[in-house]
Amino acid sequence: MEGAPSRMATWSMLALDALDGGGGTELYSVTHAGTAQGWSWQAGAFQASETTPWGQIKGDRHAVVPCDVDRDGDLDLVQAWGGAKGAGGAGARILVRQEQGWERIFIPGTSELRMRGVQCVDLNNDGQVEIWLPSFGTAGVDQLVEVQVRDGVFAFKDLAPERGLDRAESTFGGLFGDVNGDGRQDLLRMQGNQIELLLLGPDGRFTPAPWQSDAKRVRDVALEDLDNDGDLDIVLGRAGYFGDAAGDRGAKLQLKAGDVDNLVWSLPEGCDKARIEANGTFQGKAAKLTSPKGRVEKKLVVNIKGPAWAQEPEGEGLLVWTLPEARLVHLSAMGVEGKTQIGIDCMGAPDLSPTLVHANIDTRPAGEVSDVLYLNDGTGAFTASPLPAAIADLETVDVLALDADLDGDLDLFLVTESLPGLWENQPDQLLENLGQGQFALASAWPTGADELPIYGRTALPVDLNGDRYPELLVSNGEYMGPLSGTPALWENPGASNGWLEIVALDADGKQSLNATIQVQTKSHTQTRSAHPFPDYRVHSQGQRALFGLGSQSKAKVIVTWPDGSRRVLRRAAAGEILVVSHPDAQR
Repeated sequence: MEGAPSRMATWSMLALDALDGGGGTELYSVTHAGTAQGWSWQAGAFQASETTPWGQIKGDRHAVVPCDVDRDGDLDLVQAWGGAKGAGGAGARILVRQEQGWERIFIPGTSELRMRGVQCVDLNNDGQVEIWLPSFGTAGVDQLVEVQVRDGVFAFKDLAPERGLDRAESTFGGLFGDVNGDGRQDLLRMQGNQIELLLLGPDGRFTPAPWQSDAKRVRDVALEDLDNDGDLDIVLGRAGYFGDAAGDRGAKLQLKAGDVDNLVWSLPEGCDKARIEANGTFQGKAAKLTSPKGRVEKKLVVNIKGPAWAQEPEGEGLLVWTLPEARLVHLSAMGVEGKTQIGIDCMGAPDLSPTLVHANIDTRPAGEVSDVLYLNDGTGAFTASPLPAAIADLETVDVLALDADLDGDLDLFLVTESLPGLWENQPDQLLENLGQGQFALASAWPTGADELPIYGRTALPVDLNGDRYPELLVSNGEYMGPLSGTPALWENPGASNGWLEIVALDADGKQSLNATIQVQTKSHTQTRSAHPFPDYRVHSQGQRALFGLGSQSKAKVIVTWPDGSRRVLRRAAAGEILVVSHPDAQR
């Protein structure tokens, strides 16, 4: 992929039409990195971004969500700070679009939060924005911040206590949507590696709903109408959290006190110094590496020609040493309990990579954490529906629902990482929706991109050539340095199916967050939210909801607002971009 960054650590991503109106697509990678992660797509290649709000931003940001916070019709950006290992950071702030650049508005009371999965919602159906700030780690509790703007002055109020969302748990994201058909926005919340469904009641408070017992080890979730029956279904992407598995160049270890895991890398000629990094926890403390000289650090630089590195360290922990004649680097993990991720790269030689040549790592039972599809009966009661047997043992870390072939059914793209016991990253998978929520391995895109990630993390749908068929940009790792690499691009082969793009506006003329859009053709009835950026991890171009029409050239469009108002367009033509306003906006 021309111009792609060689290091693209990502927890979440967004791609927007150029914010300065200059054309092209702006891309931002949200990560644990301390360096700028912004690019623009121009003339078939990525270029480092200098003009966007994030072009020169540095810091540990886990989330950025596009949102018209002040409801002036311009897209603003909400940024959330990450912070280190459960500690808070610099808080959350809003970048408000101005004629000359961007004004930064700090959200008070957020400096103690370590935030991920930030979202903009409108739970009162009043056209005003609330910002959900999940708190990840041990610092703080979740916040739901109401935003009021008068004469350009911002006022904030935390509604989480009165909404029942202020639990002191480790929350890293979730999805809002009307699950039980009562017209209110419920929440599918991810806490730790589990999922819980919270229903919004008539009193304005969220309460837990009954949930399936196997909703554990969840790494990502999708909430969409997958069987085209008008209600929201659920897909859980599941994986062994930091499972015992070696990836390409790196490894993931989960240890008990009696375990002994061994890793061996071969260094190519020209790579005499290798940087090894550990990211995880043992006995509640940060995982660190031990050198032959007894140094204990999170990061070590190993010199393959240094005789001092050729002696195996004594004791317990993550022990690192070398065999200089064979150009091998050894790591033994023993006598500790916890989980960590190990990365390695060549210092001063970015074009060279160490090769993992041996891994003595435990496996897990087959099928232990398979992905799950739940179909909704319209009342919020769910029934498990089978997914293809071929994906039963995937380690799925990201689930993306998208209509890849624009046939009117939402397909599923699964981003995977290493299977415990294997040394290679699993290929990502596209599941084609055959109709009514029945899935099969897709015949289109039968193989992955040429460059497989170290381990997949996040897939971003982005139309790079203007044909409405989404390409997929798959990030490579979550942490900077040796724990990340070049992203992979899946190029959509496209077809000749028709499409519609639809924007719903509230009575005040601003883009609706809660209207429902239904598109009917002779073969399909599709129902989607009008919210332009409903996800908690990926935000793509958005602003307009995209509907595939298959071979149909006409469609009936019905837009329904929370107050019961409707607009009906009976003969929308394929290829149209429709802006549908609330009936009161015309009076």
